[in-house]
Amino acid sequence: MPASILTVVFENQYLQAYDIPQWRRVVNDVVGWQEPLLHNHTPEGGETHAYPLVQFRAVRGRGALVGVGAGAEVLLRIMPLLQTELGKAQLELDQAAMQEGQTGEVQYALYRWLALSPINYAEWRQTRSLRLHVAHLERILTGQLLGLLKTLQLEPLPKVVVEIEHLDELGHFSIPTDKGEVQHLAFDVKFSCNVAVPQHQLGIGKFSSKGYGILEMQMKPQHHGSPQQNQKDKKTR
Repeated sequence: MPASILTVVFENQYLQAYDIPQWRRVVNDVVGWQEPLLHNHTPEGGETHAYPLVQFRAVRGRGALVGVGAGAEVLLRIMPLLQTELGKAQLELDQAAMQEGQTGEVQYALYRWLALSPINYAEWRQTRSLRLHVAHLERILTGQLLGLLKTLQLEPLPKVVVEIEHLDELGHFSIPTDKGEVQHLAFDVKFSCNVAVPQHQLGIGKFSSKGYGILEMQMKPQHHGSPQQNQKDKKTR
């Protein structure tokens, strides 16, 4: 069964994208850092590397949370406490859905995407070829989209085909972690894909729980019926 997606926007919590790390600390302080899905650490203190089921966002200039599957369940359970401490919130609960179309049919923007692991970054530095850079990022993007679809329980997984159409290298961002600040190369990307994934401020790539790698659909796919159905539609117009 497809996963549930819960979006929570707190009306009185004003912030921008650069405030998201502080927003994450505020929310975790409210619950005493007792909810592992809100901070992605094991009881022993180590970091988990699974797709983050609770993501921190700035939506329309307000502090927001997005919960997927078990993350949505956690947010619903702690919502009375969060609203007591953080004020009134608007909740929207949906079920994930996927639409598969033709190759290149769905247009996306991907913001502040931290695509490269240390190994991938080392490979990236070995070439200056734009063609090879784009091909490298397309492979990573395909894998991350498949991982998102799997997390959303939208199986069987389709064959995902992506084509990067515009790439902006934003430079290195300094990301605070438990082991100090780390530098990651960020990108803004526009790409086409044959699959429409749910649009709920979901992110992909490294540190997606902290506001990086947010997907935004630019153009939705159109329904393609059979030739017989299309001919029938024309006759009824």
